[in-house]
Amino acid sequence: MRILNDYVKRWVESSARFLKPDQIYWCDGSDEEEERLTKQAVKEGILKPLNPIYYPNSYLYRSVDGDAGPEGVQSFLCTDSEKDRSDSFSWRPPQEMYEFILQEMQGAMEGRTLYVVPYIMGPANSPFARVGIELTDSLYTVLNMFKLSRIGDKAWKIIGDRNDFFRGVHSKGSLDRNNRLVVHFPDRNLCYSFNMEYGGYAFQTKASVAMINGSYWASREGWLAEHMTILEVESPRGQLYYFAGAFPSFCGKSNLAFMKVPPYAKGYKCRTISDDSAWLHLGPDGRLWAVNPETGFFSNLAGVNAVSTPNAYEAVKSDTIFSNVALDSKNRPWWRKKTTEPDREMTDWRGQKWVRGQDDPENLDHINSRLSVAGEKMPSLSKHWEEPTGVPISAFIFGGRSSDVDPLVREARNWSEGLYYGLTLQAERQNDLIRNPFGMMQFMGSDLGSYLENWLSLGRNLVETPKIFRVNWFRKDPDGQYVWPGFCQNFRVLEWMIKRIDGQISAHKTPLGLIPQPGDLNFEGLDMPKKASYEALFWINKDAWIKDRNHLRAYLNNYENLPRLFYDEMDKEAGAIEQY
Repeated sequence: MRILNDYVKRWVESSARFLKPDQIYWCDGSDEEEERLTKQAVKEGILKPLNPIYYPNSYLYRSVDGDAGPEGVQSFLCTDSEKDRSDSFSWRPPQEMYEFILQEMQGAMEGRTLYVVPYIMGPANSPFARVGIELTDSLYTVLNMFKLSRIGDKAWKIIGDRNDFFRGVHSKGSLDRNNRLVVHFPDRNLCYSFNMEYGGYAFQTKASVAMINGSYWASREGWLAEHMTILEVESPRGQLYYFAGAFPSFCGKSNLAFMKVPPYAKGYKCRTISDDSAWLHLGPDGRLWAVNPETGFFSNLAGVNAVSTPNAYEAVKSDTIFSNVALDSKNRPWWRKKTTEPDREMTDWRGQKWVRGQDDPENLDHINSRLSVAGEKMPSLSKHWEEPTGVPISAFIFGGRSSDVDPLVREARNWSEGLYYGLTLQAERQNDLIRNPFGMMQFMGSDLGSYLENWLSLGRNLVETPKIFRVNWFRKDPDGQYVWPGFCQNFRVLEWMIKRIDGQISAHKTPLGLIPQPGDLNFEGLDMPKKASYEALFWINKDAWIKDRNHLRAYLNNYENLPRLFYDEMDKEAGAIEQY
């Protein structure tokens, strides 16, 4: 397609002058182009073909050490006014930082090709869609964007002669692990990422646009850009329910996104709309409507197998880019918990020989190994995932990870209590407690107070307010064993939520919110004594709860200008717990 937009041409030309690439390539997004660029990536050793009998048209990518995750990235969000700074990123005056990053990236693309990748965020004909262009010297990035984004001629057509497209520049540079930089300029619709190929920041549509800049825009424009899954559930009578779920890492978000209904729940169906990000707007009917700004899945592979997440396991059997997995003797990808144990001899994620019993199992695959696959490969994909107006949200689910504090599920009594559920999200990890409000603290483009005010403001304008639930799949008994089986059995909790949404059943009032009445949560077919299971899942550990809330209060004191309402919620909860 011929590019006539002078704004685009001048920006690409000016960027090329300081990046100094050998050539410029303009992407059209065609199938032929993807096939040709994939062959080029194989020839250059960027991608390694996998066994075509088992994994046709699939490839392995290996990161260099220190580039397989976001750890160590220096992240900046440079707003025009320091009072608008984010609580999640460093701030420097934008012009000063702009000059600095351009100097850092001088000549970064020498000897390489600069790829110009146009993209659309959200369904192409959606009123919520936004457009952007990423300039990158990473063929790995380009090929992932084919799977994860709406790129090419369809984007060029929407960009047309506009000047309001998001501008992004990415260079893998020297992959210097001590100088990995991501710099956002949300007031200028601009982002730079340097010295990395890690997908969260190299594919700028992923974190930088969908969530970081998105949440900055949303807090000022009155909508939400969230780190959320969107799940569709169809009941036996054909009624559709849409759940938006926010979870910190390793708390069950992808499992919810790719949920498969267990055998007991005859007539129900679960379908995927998004696994990682959601843009939510107030609709003309007074409800919240959500779209997935992406078109594919870039998800963590750890724990994906035929039993735990069969939909995701099926999706990656072809046309997938695997990042930082191990290889078995048949040149097939392997990641932790794919099988009960690896083969005796394997090739680890760095490409070195690995022997079971001799080498550290933690070094076999990377804990952040990834799949990258187009949405249409997911067997559970909803036919509504490209609806221009999005889908109407029936309920929000906030999920954390706690061994002795949170019950299995509880329902908020009102909007403010529900948002308090989101504010207090936490995850236990290796004897550490990580607090992560709304699962957004690594992506929040505003200060926490402004972010919360935006949620409160939206709630005041809703004609129909979604219910809000809090879940915890990770309760343990005194012996340290998980009480709840998890995975597809989590659907039993969704079934209870649906009954609550429809007003079919009442709930038991507790100091923490509303929980299922004994007998209302379906335990059919579970190898758990019914009474013992209910008590283990829902009892309130008063001492643990008081200790946790003291820790929470100290944590929240680190943030300025939080709405007083949330401290009132905390005080109300503390008083109820003390009297329990």
